[in-house]
Amino acid sequence: MIRFLEPPINLVLGSPIRVRIWAYNIIGTSDTASSLAPVDLQGVVVHTIPLKPELPPWRGALTNTNQVDLRWTSMTSLNQNGGSAITSYEVLWDAGTSG
Repeated sequence: MIRFLEPPINLVLGSPIRVRIWAYNIIGTSDTASSLAPVDLQGVVVHTIPLKPELPPWRGALTNTNQVDLRWTSMTSLNQNGGSAITSYEVLWDAGTSG
């Protein structure tokens, strides 16, 4: 699948687009149906995978010998979250001895 917000397409969220559609089956390919004017996509968002977090996580003030308080900046803008709300984060950790 093409990532529309990356090269070579480079769409900007909210960009109008022109659409061409073909149908395929085992016999062959249909003629093209094309939009002569940009398709009205007002309110439509091109969804992509989220970007990586802008800042690394940091140690929160509640960290002590019994718990770790880990903080990070939430990703709420359309550019950060790929046009779809972040539903969860995954946190991986190790003993910090691998460099």
